[in-house]
Amino acid sequence: MSPAQWQAGVRPGPPGPGVRRTILLVIVTFLAVAALAAAALVFVLLKGRSEGIPDPYAGAYPVVTAAPTPTSTVSWAPSGPPAGRLRPFPGKGSKVTGVIVDKIAGLAYARLGAPWKTKGAGSHSAGQEYSVEKPKFRWLTGAYSAPMEDKLAPAATGPQALRAAAELTAQESVKLLDGKLTPIAGQQLKVNGRPAWLAGYRAGFTNSISGVTERTMVVVAVNTGRRLPGVMEISVAKQVYKLLPDILTLIKSLKVVR
Repeated sequence: MSPAQWQAGVRPGPPGPGVRRTILLVIVTFLAVAALAAAALVFVLLKGRSEGIPDPYAGAYPVVTAAPTPTSTVSWAPSGPPAGRLRPFPGKGSKVTGVIVDKIAGLAYARLGAPWKTKGAGSHSAGQEYSVEKPKFRWLTGAYSAPMEDKLAPAATGPQALRAAAELTAQESVKLLDGKLTPIAGQQLKVNGRPAWLAGYRAGFTNSISGVTERTMVVVAVNTGRRLPGVMEISVAKQVYKLLPDILTLIKSLKVVR
C-alpha cells in the first residue's frame, strides 16, 4: 500500500495500554532522577558552605534584609522663658449648660451651650466642638480632653514635665497641618490644688482646613495623680473669635476627678 493509500485508508490507532504504561514509566523515572540530582546538588552546596569551601554561586542569591524599624524620638527643651499669663478676652462668651466628666483623663470642665455641641470621643476621651456642615464642612472650635499621648512621656519628665506636656501636645496638634505656633501665654496653674501648666498660642496654617488660617489655641496639662497627665486642648478659629471668652470659661471650670 502506498503512503497515499495509507493516509486515505488505514490510519494508525492510539497506542495500546502497554505502550502508555511504558511512556508513563519513562516520565516518572526521569522526574525521580532529576529530583535526586537536585537534592544531591543542594547537599553538596550546603556541605561545602559548612566546611568553608567557597560557594560557586556566591552573589547569585537574592539579598533579603529586615526592614528597618521606624524610630521617632520626641525631645523637648524650653525655647525661652514662659510667655506669661493668659490675658482676658473681651466679650461675654457662651452659656454654661452642664459639666463634661472625663474619667479617663481625670478631668471635668464646663459643658457649653450653642453653638457648641458635645461630640464623641474620637482620638480624645471627651470633648465638645462647633462645626458647620453646609455648604461645606468647617471645624471652628474644639475643647477636648484625654491623657497625654504615651509617645510624649519620655520627653515630659523632670521639674518642667507639665510644661513639656502642654507644649509638646500643642506641637503635635498642628504638625500635620504645617502649623506655626507663636506663644501668647505660658504659666503655672493650680487645678483643685494640683499642679498644672497652661500654654497658649496663635497658630497660623499654610495648609488650612476650610479656609481657617489662624487659630487661638490653649493647652492645659494637669497632674491628676495618674501615670500620665490629663490634658485639655482648646482651639478657636479666627472666623469666630467672638467665642474667645469661652477659653477662660473652660479653664476656670477645670477640675480633677477620680
